[in-house]
Amino acid sequence: MTGAVSRSRLRALALASGAVLAIAAVHLDVEAGVPPEVASGLALTIEPLGGAKPGSLASDTRRARLLALHVPRREAPTPFTRPGAFRATWRGALEIPARDDYTFAFQGSGRFRLEIDGAVVLEAQGRHDEPLAGAAVRLRKGARQLVAVYEAPLSGQGDVRVLWSSRRFGSEPIPPTAFAHDPADPALVAGELRRAGRMLFATRRCGSCHAPGAAAMPELAMRGPDLAGAGDRLESAWLAAWIRAPRALRPDARMPHIAAVDDPDGAVRDLAAFVAAQRGAAAPVGDGAEGDDAEGDDAEGDDAEGDARAGARVWADLGCFACHGFADDGPAGAPPTWRSLDLAGAKFRPGAMARFLREPARHDPFIRMPDLALSDTEARDLEAFVRSRSAGSVPAVAPGDPARGAQRYAELGCASCHAVPAPAPVQRDLASLCADPGALTRGCLAADAGARGSAPDFGLTDDERAALRAFAADEGVASLGRAVAIEVLDRQLDERACVACHQVDGQTSWWLARAGRLESLELPERAARADGHVEVAQLRPALTQIGDKLRRDWTAGFVAGRIESPRPWLHARMPRLPGLADVIATGFAHAHGHAADPEPVAVDPARAAVGRGLIEQQGGFGCVTCHAVFGRQPAALFEVQGIDLGRVAERLRPAWYRRWMLDPERIEPAAKMPRFATDAGRTALEPFDGDAAAQFDAIWHWLHAGAGGR
Repeated sequence: MTGAVSRSRLRALALASGAVLAIAAVHLDVEAGVPPEVASGLALTIEPLGGAKPGSLASDTRRARLLALHVPRREAPTPFTRPGAFRATWRGALEIPARDDYTFAFQGSGRFRLEIDGAVVLEAQGRHDEPLAGAAVRLRKGARQLVAVYEAPLSGQGDVRVLWSSRRFGSEPIPPTAFAHDPADPALVAGELRRAGRMLFATRRCGSCHAPGAAAMPELAMRGPDLAGAGDRLESAWLAAWIRAPRALRPDARMPHIAAVDDPDGAVRDLAAFVAAQRGAAAPVGDGAEGDDAEGDDAEGDDAEGDARAGARVWADLGCFACHGFADDGPAGAPPTWRSLDLAGAKFRPGAMARFLREPARHDPFIRMPDLALSDTEARDLEAFVRSRSAGSVPAVAPGDPARGAQRYAELGCASCHAVPAPAPVQRDLASLCADPGALTRGCLAADAGARGSAPDFGLTDDERAALRAFAADEGVASLGRAVAIEVLDRQLDERACVACHQVDGQTSWWLARAGRLESLELPERAARADGHVEVAQLRPALTQIGDKLRRDWTAGFVAGRIESPRPWLHARMPRLPGLADVIATGFAHAHGHAADPEPVAVDPARAAVGRGLIEQQGGFGCVTCHAVFGRQPAALFEVQGIDLGRVAERLRPAWYRRWMLDPERIEPAAKMPRFATDAGRTALEPFDGDAAAQFDAIWHWLHAGAGGR
């Protein structure tokens, strides 16, 4: 992903950006036959046709997962280039699975050329709503050099999708797992470094004090938590410890250390007293907020105690262990988003943790903690469990003076990030700041306290300062006024730790990797299922092909929480992200080259009638064995359950559905759905003389006929 770059990756980028000799050595190794370090995806370079203009780079390079792209008209293809006609060049390697004849096809508009090992295998020009295939080409097994060049029309709307096929598989988008690139490519290093600096600018809330002007980047709206009612939520001793040294409590904390002041210990106590005095804004659990149990399971109110053993089950079911642990459950090999909860009991006042878990974003809309729609009982039980395992403590502090704390709060400019009444500090225009080279070595970006002066200490590493300077030097100010959905998606996949629960591009989820480490929880047994079957498998869907699989409108509704899960048997729950749902769904679609959702199907009643019979056990494929049908439960469910067939039409894109039906394991190796079609595209059933494509199309018509076609 290209989003929130980890410190280890940022270190590599910073070193690479200044290590010309090392990069040269890497390329010499390639020539000598020694393969360099490779990474998944391709290096994608964007160049505005007609050259750079003020506020735009002549070229910009980023990592791309796929050989596909959609850029809407009048929108920029990258934040660092202007809208308008552009050239896109993908470079890297394509892994050929076996020696065979391969056919490549282009779908979109504009001019396109694809080269494999220096030979042109596909050229296209104009608009092609259906894939335009080139001649078959024999390719050897292994990594083959790939260069693809695309020029968008003068309108600037870019549309490109590249597919491939062979005698072993039908036409399909080239999967992201087939691509690799050299991460030490100088242009790519520079592009990722400026992107890391851009994200640091947003996540460190630099825009709170340095006005960015036009601000389209969604993360620029990030602020610190609203402190209204903080005294009802947070323990005073924890507040003091956090204000004194946030990174001592959490190494990657984004909150700065307080600036140099006289009597820092007194300032900490007074600030903690001021924040603790913010009372009266906390809503009790069970206040009727959206998401409470329909039966009103919380009539006991805020004073009810939770059950720690039941909370352990909630912890396991929801996969909390994918992102959190305790002192006796260290984060060896964990992702950068992993957080210890050893101090959670010392942080929250009694009952406040449950209130937080019910509405994590109530006081911080951009918080990384997901909203999992917990019931009040689940939240209380989870609080009880976390407190039973949270053994950390913070030292007690002497009482401070809230009045002096309010004065300190105003003097230090805390109101820039935290919404409680206080004078906002004077802002310095970001453009003028970036135009002053000396300013980029002073204040927040200074390496030593003497040069920092009264500026806040964000604990920036040398590499993070280098990234921020690269961002400021490379048209960074103008980039803040451009939002590119594909890049927002990449950043949010990292920021929200989506890979904690979902596999992406073959990368195993952290949830799956740690699921076997739950023995110590002594989980209570589940009640036996009424139908006598074993519990349904709890695997989460992979995100690799989401943009090609799901309709954009459905994805947006699901991510926002407006649509119920199509997998109600999962104990896990998809977090609700209403503020980011549209841009995330759009990013998935654009990354796969899709501009809009497909048009509704004109249902053929005769075909739909045939399709209705094809889902049955007698004379059909037996789909009803594992799938519910418009609410009618599966006929003979075992370990695996399929999505209700009545919900397929609202979710899936037709091309993906057809590829899936022909060969499920080709799309998802772990798929449990059987393959019904032979390599020749035939089935054992009679309709349409055994033509698999025609039979699956008939089912597609029935799916779109809706409840009336039952």
